[in-house]
Amino acid sequence: MRLRSLKNKLALVFCGITLIAMGGVWFYVVPQLESNLRAQKRDDLKRVALATVDTLQRVERRNSYSPKHLDVLVRAISDTADAHLTLFTIPRSHIKPPHVPTPLSDSAANNVDQTTVLSDIAARINRTQIGYGSLNGGTVAQIAIPIGSKKRADWVAL
Repeated sequence: MRLRSLKNKLALVFCGITLIAMGGVWFYVVPQLESNLRAQKRDDLKRVALATVDTLQRVERRNSYSPKHLDVLVRAISDTADAHLTLFTIPRSHIKPPHVPTPLSDSAANNVDQTTVLSDIAARINRTQIGYGSLNGGTVAQIAIPIGSKKRADWVAL
């Protein structure tokens, strides 16, 4: 094969141009699509979480619930939202550090490994927090919603 022929030079130029165009698409378009998809999943989770948290707020306001009823409710909300849900309670004792939530109910039947940074922040500042965390080794979108009065949250739904 001779590189001196015009046919071979044109074929090499066209292959090079095609390779550069495919590389540009791969390194420019694909990361944008991935970040848009992550943002869309996070926004969808926020919309669904805010729509389904009303039931938990009503139960918290009544101050009379059984742990079994709460577990059933948390699993039902989790199934409705198609998401994992952990309900944390914020201890009001002097033994534990303040505003460090402890698990009250979980939608998973067995223990899960998840980050709770967002629930800690939401408990501390009493505001909804949105971000990313890990669940059983995978990265997931998370939203932590404080449940309680405007001054003090009693629960945090993650």
